[in-house]
Amino acid sequence: MRIVGPLALLLCAATASFAHHGFTGRYDTDRPIFIVGAVAAVSSAPPHATITLTVAPSAIAPPTGVDRPGEITADMIAPDPSVVGSRVTVEFPPISAFFALGDRVKPGDVVEIVALRNCRAPHQLRSQWIRVPGREIVRREGRLSYMAQGCGGS
Repeated sequence: MRIVGPLALLLCAATASFAHHGFTGRYDTDRPIFIVGAVAAVSSAPPHATITLTVAPSAIAPPTGVDRPGEITADMIAPDPSVVGSRVTVEFPPISAFFALGDRVKPGDVVEIVALRNCRAPHQLRSQWIRVPGREIVRREGRLSYMAQGCGGS
């Protein structure tokens, strides 16, 4: 019986990890979201670096002539009314460039992010493109795992 408790705990942790990393995300490339906001919090703790932003209260058009992530073009990106004027958390791929964001941005800094929304609950935002203070762009090349063109049926 002494082994059942720890084994059950391990099984629960593995299940929670699989739920997050079970590749159940489908990120909608048809509706990339441009977000400008003041950094409220930064976390560089695994499994994903995250930034929580207080989003500007009005829609701001994305800048033109800027290299965009993956297959996303500037004409596809727009502010999303559901995030304008709110507080959102955006997660990034688990790579060193994004884990280092904690050294590059601090609360109060204004950043620009191009994010994709997960078609599946809890519909979190994921990004692999951020413009940090000083106008430098931090990005990951290539597609996010399980990108989807539209959320039909999800």
